[in-house]
Amino acid sequence: MRCEAAERELSSRLDAAGDERLDDALASHMATCHRCRSFRDSSDRIREVARVRPADPVPDLVPAIMAEVGRGAVVLRRRREWRRVAVAFAAGVVAAAVVAGGLPGIRRAPSPALATEIPQGIARASSGVTAYRATFRVVEHGFRPSVPRRTFLVEVAFRAPERFRARIVDRTIYPSDAWPRNDVVLTVDGDRWRLDAPRGCPREALPDCAPAGRDVRVLRGRPPFDAESALPTDVILPVRSLAGTSRVRVVGETEVLDREAVVIELAQRDAASLFDSLQPGGVWRPFFPHDRVLLTLDAESWFPLAVQVRAAGGAERDLWAVRNGLGAERAGRLLYRAEVRSLGEGPPPEWRPFTDGGPARDLGFEEAPFEAVAAGMPAPARVGQLRPYRGGTMRRQTILSYSDGLSWVLVRATRTWSGPGLFGGLDPLAERVRLPSGVAYWEPAIGSLGRRVAIHTDGWDVALESNLPRSELLDVAASIPLRGTAVADPNRVTVAEALESAPYAMRPAELPPGYELAATTTDAGGVAFLFRRSGAELDGGGIRLFQSAGVDLPPPMDPDVLAVRVRGLAGRYSPARGELEWVEDGAYRSLGGGALDLAGLLRVADSLRLA
Repeated sequence: MRCEAAERELSSRLDAAGDERLDDALASHMATCHRCRSFRDSSDRIREVARVRPADPVPDLVPAIMAEVGRGAVVLRRRREWRRVAVAFAAGVVAAAVVAGGLPGIRRAPSPALATEIPQGIARASSGVTAYRATFRVVEHGFRPSVPRRTFLVEVAFRAPERFRARIVDRTIYPSDAWPRNDVVLTVDGDRWRLDAPRGCPREALPDCAPAGRDVRVLRGRPPFDAESALPTDVILPVRSLAGTSRVRVVGETEVLDREAVVIELAQRDAASLFDSLQPGGVWRPFFPHDRVLLTLDAESWFPLAVQVRAAGGAERDLWAVRNGLGAERAGRLLYRAEVRSLGEGPPPEWRPFTDGGPARDLGFEEAPFEAVAAGMPAPARVGQLRPYRGGTMRRQTILSYSDGLSWVLVRATRTWSGPGLFGGLDPLAERVRLPSGVAYWEPAIGSLGRRVAIHTDGWDVALESNLPRSELLDVAASIPLRGTAVADPNRVTVAEALESAPYAMRPAELPPGYELAATTTDAGGVAFLFRRSGAELDGGGIRLFQSAGVDLPPPMDPDVLAVRVRGLAGRYSPARGELEWVEDGAYRSLGGGALDLAGLLRVADSLRLA
């Protein structure tokens, strides 16, 4: 049983309409699937606090949404207007003091700012960033009604491969001393990690709930490039979020400090890693996943010079804003702006960021000589320009890491993996790829994790993780002396097999740029297609299309759903789940995954065709 079928059956059982014949399959699936257990638990909680019922009829939102999208498209085509926008949003940078002689610590990337060259330029430039220091001025809008505007100074320092410090100083003038200052310090030094931030308190409850003191988390025994205690370096160079993509959306050009710069646009969910340095801890206003981010990059070094967030529009965002206590935020409203104030020489080689103080939790990584570790595991023969960094053991795994500037590769190997699923935490629907040495599995960057490859054999299981582009990481994987074999999954099928078993299934004729079919599955519940981008899918969702014959629209799982017209039929949209649902020609169909907003989902749904 796949997750889509399990969730539909759980939904039906809330309404006493479950299928007893699925008891065993559901129980078996729930025993191993964390996602569906979380779905069940959250559904139970919603059931307790809200009367679950079909969505009340509301006016069809599609014409208004598509009209708004159309207006936005017209604006984006006006290059001259975008130049004025870019200049205005970078205006605060003009007074910055940049080190004479150019930007520090990087080999120059090609200057043409074309959409296809920016990701390539960032990937090439990443190995040259050995040291970095910058100061940013941050302005946040809409935190609370009584604190509509907050200002911060953010200092970032980095020394390759894993020495980092971000210091956030809150310069806001609050209504009273009862408001806690949002001062934060994050430091990383190899196997040590420390975060010093205000004690947790919901933003909506401030200042009454603000506890005294600070929360200090200290980790030691940290494995190299650990995802849970990562170095948030995309504000230095957006390697993780942009280097693996095939192209970016360039919306304008400008000059900053007499330097050529380009402005690109992306959704906030795709730019989340840019904010990890600027917001590593503390309490901040939330962003809607589809709020628009404008990122200004130096056209030669690709260093970010400014980041701006503006509110998206639409009824779904309005509902989200109400749920988060933000009030009305019109489309295009400025929510957040970060501007570089200085770029200087990075820390010297002997610099060690302060990471002591407070009780430490040991993550269990035990350092060992790199050569000895490499001799006892299947190590890659090719790692490009990367150099050996740290090796060791952790939880019956052997670990090697390689680095060069901001670029890195992590290799983990074990003989004791027993599943379920793929070693390295890859999704069961990870893309199956063919290497010269056999079969491997690929997954783009998701959440806090980098791009990953898993190789399975009868003796070894190996997982690679990196911020390198797909082609380079697959080349590293291909040089590991193992012949990978496919992991058995009876539900995983080819497109032809899926369509043969489900002739009612439709496929999209149009997808957003960069999305390709990653996996197809089928079971007694229906057929599912997963589409993903090859570079980064930072919210983890991609685009999932699920279809099942002879199934009615189940009761909604969320208290806030929107009634919409889908392909001329009545349907509904859940903003919380990012899912569009409808019944067409006797088949239940759902489209979601978090990658697209409602307008984007409707465009994909309109393109569905029978094979």
